[in-house]
Amino acid sequence: MSNVLPPASLREVRRMNTERLLLVGSLLLIVCAAIAFLVLVPSYAIVRAESDLPEVSHESISIADKAERDDIFRAQLLVRDLWPIASSSTPILEVLNEVLRERPVDVVVRRINYERGNPGTIILSGSAPSREKIQAYQGALARNPSIKSANVPLQNLAGSDGGHFTLTLTGKF
Repeated sequence: MSNVLPPASLREVRRMNTERLLLVGSLLLIVCAAIAFLVLVPSYAIVRAESDLPEVSHESISIADKAERDDIFRAQLLVRDLWPIASSSTPILEVLNEVLRERPVDVVVRRINYERGNPGTIILSGSAPSREKIQAYQGALARNPSIKSANVPLQNLAGSDGGHFTLTLTGKF
């Protein structure tokens, strides 16, 4: 007895396989559509809830609201700018206090840039009445144990910058 199917039953088997493939494909697409629907429903609900809120015109915002919004904006900027200092593992604020405590009386520090790392970098910018004051400040900082190096550009010490200086400190902070 041979295992060969007659041509009519071969067509019937192909048709059944095609129907099964269409059924499985359709079910798979339905499941994908249901998942997409469930994923998008929360987004739709949020957008719909926000659109139901009453519209506020800019004219109806009071001066107090504008001041509060400005305060919030300033606070966000401060948090963004101070985040590297606050998240430092070494207490950078203690190092900065030491750095500023070593400052001679006439030396004014106008700007401090801090970059975390190993080694970390602090760049002080300011002005001093003489190069001797800058050198004294640099020497005092170089003796600090938490600071590896304190460098001042040669042009600051030569007096060509009119008393302005930049002091770069490196260390584990």
